[in-house]
Amino acid sequence: SLIMQNKLEAFIDSYDYLTILVDKSIDSKKKEFSLVDKKNLTNLEIISHVEEHNFNKYLVKFLPSIELNKDYKIIDELGNTTPLNSGSIIREPEFEEKFYYDGPLGVEYSKSKTTFRIWSPVAKEIYIELNIKGKSERHDLIYIDKGLWEVTVKGDLDSIGYLYFVRVFDRFIKINDPYAISASANA
Repeated sequence: SLIMQNKLEAFIDSYDYLTILVDKSIDSKKKEFSLVDKKNLTNLEIISHVEEHNFNKYLVKFLPSIELNKDYKIIDELGNTTPLNSGSIIREPEFEEKFYYDGPLGVEYSKSKTTFRIWSPVAKEIYIELNIKGKSERHDLIYIDKGLWEVTVKGDLDSIGYLYFVRVFDRFIKINDPYAISASANA
């Protein structure tokens, strides 16, 4: 059985519905949920409700305005909030169609500039940290389309070490370039 980390959890599980898990201690007969983004509060329509062991599972209607690379919160009628995280939507055929990308990825280097590209449809933020002469230099990648993030840094970055920092949920994780053919041992 699933163990909840918080009293309220929410996931984007398909292009039809969001799944909201509610600890029984905060559930009520008049449960309501809203989607919160930077500007709006939108009431969500409850499709179904199932009782599990220590929590109740609600399915609410998916909103076409939801973008997987943006931050949202779910708030209930009691004021409890939780981030809306990507769930099993990544296994939906529509996800693959929507985010299919076959363009260039990785590093595109020239002496005057270097473009860094990474594919991550569910990331909320990505930045790259360059190691230039012992100093760290941060550059935020911009979301382009179809899961593609990129940034172009001016200057000759030949032999410069770098790492990506990707935020999918609530914290950044450090990753090496998944598209790099070779890297220095201490990059």
